[in-house]
Amino acid sequence: MRALIAGDIHGTIEKFERVIKSISEEIDIGELMLLTGDFESLSCLKKAFKIALSLGLKPISIYGNHEDTALRDIVSPYEIVEINGGYLLGLGALIEVDGIKILGISGNRGSGRKWTHWRDSDILEIIKMYKKEKIDIVLSHEMPFGYADKCRNRRCGKPILNQLIRELNPMFFFGGHLHSKPEYAISDNGTIIIQVGAISNKWAENISYCALVNLDTKSFIIFEFHHSENSFSVYTEYKNA
Repeated sequence: MRALIAGDIHGTIEKFERVIKSISEEIDIGELMLLTGDFESLSCLKKAFKIALSLGLKPISIYGNHEDTALRDIVSPYEIVEINGGYLLGLGALIEVDGIKILGISGNRGSGRKWTHWRDSDILEIIKMYKKEKIDIVLSHEMPFGYADKCRNRRCGKPILNQLIRELNPMFFFGGHLHSKPEYAISDNGTIIIQVGAISNKWAENISYCALVNLDTKSFIIFEFHHSENSFSVYTEYKNA
């Protein structure tokens, strides 16, 4: 099974559509579309789902820390909401698709005062709940500390997510949020961690990123798309030995 992963659309649905359709014309993009949040509106999420479905992809998403009230009102922690043929995962929600178990870590770490905020104690509860589950994918907005989490010349990941990776031992961890160039890393227990980049980059308006992952071979390609040229290239590639 293959999955196309993207995130941080920030309302620029025309960019998302251009990237996904252009790549799909050249490459078999697989069966799943995984989205790492920051749509900014429920309307943008619905349009992204519609585009994915039109290309034969089953969309599954989390929310980020930039979402409107309409999106906030439809999902709660541990809840899965079906939207126009796709699925939105609340914080801690677990969904199984074609034998693949995907855990959603929606939102961002904070004080707990905002709707998007989670605290370390929330992640510890999630770890406790799924300790005996075989988790294949963690779909997160935030990144773990020290793993593919560079932003503005420092590390911006969250240490509690390192504990989640150690204890749940997923095959993959996908995240976004940082608006920096994509990165990947492999944890001590073998989890492949990918920060997939953003569709809408404030530091480079002309460039978008996404990743295509083969879940069976544990290999992936990260694509860089140049909007001015309407073309894409391989940014980085990993082939599991």
